[in-house]
Amino acid sequence: SVIVNRAAKEALGEGRDHLFLSIALAAEGDRAASLRQVAISAERVAAAGSPAHWVSLVGVAFARLGDLVRARGQLEALAAVVGATNPSEQGVLHRLEGEFALASGRKGEAVEKLRLANQELLDSPLTADSLARCHAASGDLAHALDAYRALARELENKCLGWEAQQPCLDAHYELARLLSGRGGTGAAEARQVLDRLLQRWANADPVPIVVAARELRRRLD
Repeated sequence: SVIVNRAAKEALGEGRDHLFLSIALAAEGDRAASLRQVAISAERVAAAGSPAHWVSLVGVAFARLGDLVRARGQLEALAAVVGATNPSEQGVLHRLEGEFALASGRKGEAVEKLRLANQELLDSPLTADSLARCHAASGDLAHALDAYRALARELENKCLGWEAQQPCLDAHYELARLLSGRGGTGAAEARQVLDRLLQRWANADPVPIVVAARELRRRLD
């Protein structure tokens, strides 16, 4: 059993590594390469016994990259293993259901699922990010701004060093983008948010979101 456990642990570690690579490639705008890494991650997570948290992360990655066929496959696999009385497992299931609904254009259903997931997972940065994106896509700017502000505040305390880091960084840009269209105090807050972000990204590679953040800050001068 020790050998089996070790093999499963290694498979999960490999799956996580490929998921990190997919996040980096998506940030660079390389969808095809990102999808390839998610597919490898899915295989390794399955080899590790399909832990609910990781199946959900893989499914969300597929959904955000627009591969709804494989996102549905992860959703079906997840639904088969979650515990009915386990709030964290129910939370990751509802998050994936919400992300799948959003990617499928069912925004009302997505909001309901993601609000439930956020409650079950106690305002996890990952579910907060999903909910913020959903509010923004639904045109609910007030709730989107609140969610992105909260997510940006959590960068130092809850987000660094794991899968939530990139969403928390991206939240600064999304927050500034939404604020920039509100004029007056909104533009002033957007400048402050971007200054914090660009200070952290001072030596960042010119990937699309970094370029967009720098351009937005220039326009706000």
